[in-house]
Amino acid sequence: MDPIQEAIAEIESREPGDEFSYQAIAKKYSVPRTTLMRRHKGESETYGLRKLSLHPEHEAELVRYIKTLTERRLPPTRTMVQQFASELAGKPVSETWVSRFLRRHPNHLISRSGKAMAKERTKADSGAKYSLYFKLLHEKIEEYNIQPIHIFNMDEKGFQLSRVSRTKRIFDRRLYEQKGLKLKSIVRRKVKDQGSKDVKKLQRSLCHIAAQNSILHEENRGLRQSLAIKERRPKQSFTLQLNRDKVYHGGAKLWSPRSVQRARDRQASQQQQQELKKLQKAEKAEADKAARLCKLQLQKAKRLEQERG
Repeated sequence: MDPIQEAIAEIESREPGDEFSYQAIAKKYSVPRTTLMRRHKGESETYGLRKLSLHPEHEAELVRYIKTLTERRLPPTRTMVQQFASELAGKPVSETWVSRFLRRHPNHLISRSGKAMAKERTKADSGAKYSLYFKLLHEKIEEYNIQPIHIFNMDEKGFQLSRVSRTKRIFDRRLYEQKGLKLKSIVRRKVKDQGSKDVKKLQRSLCHIAAQNSILHEENRGLRQSLAIKERRPKQSFTLQLNRDKVYHGGAKLWSPRSVQRARDRQASQQQQQELKKLQKAEKAEADKAARLCKLQLQKAKRLEQERG
């Protein structure tokens, strides 16, 4: 028996409540204490998996979630990914874990800098303008006697609540390189005058090309799916033999539901007749076979009578 199994058997042979030492039993059978404890407690995971903050299945789920966010044009920041991982792990993970996570999935994820606040918004962002706005807002609330319960939060506002800089965001690599995000980032990085008409026209062209690429990709996938469905269908088919009109109408034909039903009835009748003919042929073949056997038996009996006589 394996020394580990012998050590486990000795532990399990003890009465419930008896004290024992893993160290002493491991030394007795010359086996590692940690291995003995893990095998006895039923912990089958390897040391490497137990040291990971997230199980590989959880990491794969996080990769898929980042892909979904990228498709929605909401790529997460490193801080957001850190928070997602902490929720999945049930404990806080460090900032360096995000870097290791990206290194473990280089074929699926990519980290790139996001877009900072536009120059126009930076110029318009001032405390004086905010004061004027809230003064006007307060006057209108008093003028129309607006109650607090009738004040709603709207997303269509031009205020930046916090300072925005170029932050690292994590994208799905395939979507980043496929949907024009990489091209637009190159344009923003290389072109200084982002407000010129030519640059805006170039960006619109890139968006159009990326959209057309996505449409063609989806159409190609749809055609492949349709072809696969068509190949799985039975290939036996027939054409309904509809009665043609005696009067020529320039090639245009209009088949009424009654005409189509009559054609289907004729097709069903023809199939029944064909099956009946096959059945009759099979019965005739069986009868001919029985007649031949009977004839052979009569000939055999006749020969026996001649031999006796």
